[in-house]
Amino acid sequence: MRTLSSYRLLSEDRREALLFELADAINTHGGKFELHYETQLYLARRAGAV
Repeated sequence: MRTLSSYRLLSEDRREALLFELADAINTHGGKFELHYETQLYLARRAGAV
């Protein structure tokens, strides 16, 4: 979670407090958390390019 932009923008003390609370909530509910990412790649050629 530390690498997500929305968390990185927080001040360090707010970010650490939030992450502590998230960890506590995750541990309270079984200790696992899955975060699924989907990555999309779009490719195009410039008109006239070989």
